[in-house]
Amino acid sequence: DGLSAPVGWLAVAAIALSAVGLYYYLVVLKQALVAPPARTAGRITVPKDVAFVLVICALLLLLLGLFPSFVLRVFTV
Repeated sequence: DGLSAPVGWLAVAAIALSAVGLYYYLVVLKQALVAPPARTAGRITVPKDVAFVLVICALLLLLLGLFPSFVLRVFTV
């Protein structure tokens, strides 16, 4: 029955909200791909404790990517 069906309004709402979401995605893409940078990026300084945590996370991610069966075996009994 189209829009007179009980969920017809839901389909219209989903399409409208998808258009709103698309607008916000396009704003982000415009800033990333079209707009000139606001300023030149300088060197980012990271505290030593944060850098340590980032390195540990990167190593664990690399370990999980290279040896997934070993990691899964350790965490499953």
